[in-house]
Amino acid sequence: MVDRTAPETAFFDAYRTAFAPFIAAQQEGLKALSRIAHYQYAVAGDVLELSLAHAKTSLAARSAPEFAAQQNEFSTRIG
Repeated sequence: MVDRTAPETAFFDAYRTAFAPFIAAQQEGLKALSRIAHYQYAVAGDVLELSLAHAKTSLAARSAPEFAAQQNEFSTRIG
């Protein structure tokens, strides 16, 4: 009988060793892309919360001095 598994495994072993650096670099790139996506998602959530808080303070004011006081308080909390 002919043993055909030996040349096939040798081919796959050579393929794995030849492309191992490329595969590792690709995995690191995907990890970096995932971190960037998570960071952008967090920033978008912060911007949404900021805009909602700003809209709530703007709509809650009944007069101009009250609006100015609320905006001042809002900016000191954010800053």
